[in-house]
Amino acid sequence: MNPLVSVIIPVYNVSPYLRESLDSVISQTYTNLEIIAVDDGSTDDSGRICDEYAEKDTRIKVIHQANRGLSAARNAGLNAMTGEYVAFLDSDDALYPEMVECMVKGMEKNAADIAVCEITMHQTMGRLSPQDDRGEHTGKYPHTRVLSSEKVLNMLLENAIRTVVWDKVYKSHIWENIRFSENRVYEDLPVMPRLLEKAGLVLLTDRELVKYRVRPYSITRTKSPHNIKHLILAMAEREKYVAEHIPNLFSRDALIRLQDRDLRKLVIRCAELMYGRKTTEAQRFTVFLRRYLIKKGKKINGGCSLLTKITFAIFQYVPYAVPLLRTGWQAIRLQVNKKYRVSL
Repeated sequence: MNPLVSVIIPVYNVSPYLRESLDSVISQTYTNLEIIAVDDGSTDDSGRICDEYAEKDTRIKVIHQANRGLSAARNAGLNAMTGEYVAFLDSDDALYPEMVECMVKGMEKNAADIAVCEITMHQTMGRLSPQDDRGEHTGKYPHTRVLSSEKVLNMLLENAIRTVVWDKVYKSHIWENIRFSENRVYEDLPVMPRLLEKAGLVLLTDRELVKYRVRPYSITRTKSPHNIKHLILAMAEREKYVAEHIPNLFSRDALIRLQDRDLRKLVIRCAELMYGRKTTEAQRFTVFLRRYLIKKGKKINGGCSLLTKITFAIFQYVPYAVPLLRTGWQAIRLQVNKKYRVSL
């Protein structure tokens, strides 16, 4: 018998995308699934759509709860799951048909506790149609390999592996005593080191198995003081856990590079907030945050990369230029990547 795989789908006001997401799960080539859709107090048709699909497919279980946020919805799914393996899918994304089969077979073959796949990024508000299947390839993992959790933890700190939970399949026991912090954004960030620490072996595959929809107004892409506060909390929690629980796995240089990337990311978010909508709350917050980041940046400046030093210097003296320069740099990178892919 193929082991049971639980797929947890948190759902909140995503009726335009939900059917495609659910269809991508029920049509998996791997059929021994427990599909847990957690309706987190949706006010559109999302809850009704979940119930409609549950009537058609007995593998689907629907949990309806009052709105408590993405973390609470995922936690509800974790508490209800019974599978030997577990995966997450955001309800505006979709899986390629072979996703579960490829990941589980790879894990069984290599005795891995976690499997990580490649994704394709789709900048569309419409359907992830077959014509759009390949999307934008991220090229994060150049080839399939099996690594120790220590190696993958270092990759995590080096930003060589994504911190999200939805591009992975896990042995269920990995989640024992681990849950997401509720009422928080960027909840994946502090959880991922704890999961990888408990894993023995980790499978990285270069197969593109998840379609990720890039929405400009998604939770994590919304530029607001609320989100930046939560990002700071998540980064601090991750850094504290690494320093206090698994310091022997990382060199001092790796931790400095982690601080370097976190500083650059916060500087960019602060500059974007300053450049964008100037509400009274945002103005007050950015004044405080800019002072905090400049003080923090000066403390770790010696260990910063050249890119962070340049970004930080611009942020100190001409903060409004940071988003403009970043947009230009991203456009150049996109054109180079397109040219490279065509040449292949």
